[in-house]
Amino acid sequence: MKNRTILSDKINKKFIFKYEPQASVKEIFTHLEESIRTGKKHVQPKNVSTTNDLAVTNRILSKTRLEIFSAIREKEPNNIHELAQLLHRDYANV
Repeated sequence: MKNRTILSDKINKKFIFKYEPQASVKEIFTHLEESIRTGKKHVQPKNVSTTNDLAVTNRILSKTRLEIFSAIREKEPNNIHELAQLLHRDYANV
């Protein structure tokens, strides 16, 4: 039962792609400086990808990747091999 819970937790994760035009390296260093000064951590969640460049967002969210994300969400494959079969693609291209 424990393995099923772990698999379920992995399936239900959300991935967030954020476009923030004002995000900058300066902002990162501001967070770092504040962390050093106050001792309080500033942690970006692992499931969030933030960029200030739309070209980067377009590369991340390509049509192919959106198809893969959709198949993972809808079909819930157990592994990459099964996902490749569901998408009718070569394993190396998934």
